[in-house]
Amino acid sequence: MPIADANPVYPANLTVTVGANQLVAIGGDSSSAVQRNASSTVQSNQVLQVGKDLQVTVGKNVVLRAGDSISIVCGAASLTLKKDGSIVIKGKDITLDASGKLNAKASGDTTIKGGKILNN
Repeated sequence: MPIADANPVYPANLTVTVGANQLVAIGGDSSSAVQRNASSTVQSNQVLQVGKDLQVTVGKNVVLRAGDSISIVCGAASLTLKKDGSIVIKGKDITLDASGKLNAKASGDTTIKGGKILNN
């Protein structure tokens, strides 16, 4: 018999243990409100698929940590950070726009290649 509405209230803690797999199918919207901290641990892989838009809002700092690399990809443009410290930016046109100073520093050679290098 299907349950039309269920509104259980647990005055203390609730623990659910599933011995094998769990599937939750929701026909409408889903929301969660946590008054303090929330955490999730996945021992293997995790995939998040969003059909349209994803927005993340954080009050202070965001830290993404990866063992080997982090890549942000949008069409033909990409930004990749590797564990050896190298950073690769790829794109059709790349613009650096600073409202203040723009400093570039390298311990080794600095190479700029292009059809025509314009300086001022």
